[in-house]
Amino acid sequence: NIFFPERRTFFLENADLFSNYGIPGIRPFYSRTIGLDNNGNKIPILAGARISGNITKKTRIGLMNMQTQAKGATAGQSYTAISINQQVQKRSVLKAYYFDRTARIDSNHKNFSSLDKYGRNAGIDYNYSDMSGKWNGWSSYHASFKDQINTPEFYTAVGGGYIDRKFTTIVDFSNINADKIISMGDSIYDSN
Repeated sequence: NIFFPERRTFFLENADLFSNYGIPGIRPFYSRTIGLDNNGNKIPILAGARISGNITKKTRIGLMNMQTQAKGATAGQSYTAISINQQVQKRSVLKAYYFDRTARIDSNHKNFSSLDKYGRNAGIDYNYSDMSGKWNGWSSYHASFKDQINTPEFYTAVGGGYIDRKFTTIVDFSNINADKIISMGDSIYDSN
């Protein structure tokens, strides 16, 4: 299920506020993993709330919280997402986010792995576009934090390009400081 596009209405409205960070294969927020355990089995979602939209003409904000039920060996989870997009200049955007997944561990989960206690991500993206839309540039920094991992894993990128009807060129430089990046839903994206 995690490889198909999101179809749940709750996650689709203003989805770009949460899901357009990073690049394909390295996304800090992937809503398809919410409501699934590590093996892809469904877990009931108890409740969810979201507020998203424009707070000014140039500022968009998204706040979301989801609660999943404990099922078998899988503890209940609390998912929180905060994202802010600020338009700068005429066609450029500065975006920042904080995503958190925290397990609600109880007496039924005595053998719970400390690595599953929480997963947290924070990052910032800057996307530049000139007035014609032909020249583009981007830079980003994303960090992932887990219990008992002393150094945050991070992903950085910088790039740019020219896009025209007859000619397109793009240059992108990316760096990952660890073998794996851990998403909010704890899906693991291999850096290779």
